[in-house]
Amino acid sequence: MKLTYSKSLLLLGMGGVAAFTLVGCPTFREISQKVVTDAQTESGTPAAAIRQDDGSLVVARAAMTPKEAGPAPHKLPFGSKELRRVTTRLTPRPVVGTDLDGTPTCNCEPVTLTTSLVDDGKGGRRVVQSALGADIDTATDTPLILDTLGAKPRPWSAGLSYGPITQEPGAWIARDLGRVRTRLDLIARRGEVEPRISIGWAW
Repeated sequence: MKLTYSKSLLLLGMGGVAAFTLVGCPTFREISQKVVTDAQTESGTPAAAIRQDDGSLVVARAAMTPKEAGPAPHKLPFGSKELRRVTTRLTPRPVVGTDLDGTPTCNCEPVTLTTSLVDDGKGGRRVVQSALGADIDTATDTPLILDTLGAKPRPWSAGLSYGPITQEPGAWIARDLGRVRTRLDLIARRGEVEPRISIGWAW
């Protein structure tokens, strides 16, 4: 059977109807949206602060819009866009000593604050801080614009097929669910359409 334009459109249309029916299934839609969506946009849900045994602090995460957070307390570079804001309150550790005549002194040395932005493995990011020469009292991380974690997946694909030996035309549509790949082939054979379903593992 020779491949014709009308037959190709017919097969592709049948594949589209089958895919539309599959997507319309609530269970399939819920699973596919969870697999595809959860890994795209960084989570901005509130999270409590965690004090670690070395004195460092996993900063509390606050859910605010840029309007709710208000303007930054400092000038931003021209043309830049504030993505997140970390506000920290420190208590310097006093250095007690004596001056030349033996008078007790109490000085506060400069404080070094180190901030790390980490992937929490749950679809979000957390800020971890430690201070040299001071105790961290409280800190709040406010993601103003949520980041995209990786490129947007493209789970759907479709196309036409042709057997050069048997001269059998066909159409196919495929859908990736995480690392599970499903595929529906519609092959025109002996005047009839033969469906073929495939499932595999991507790596």
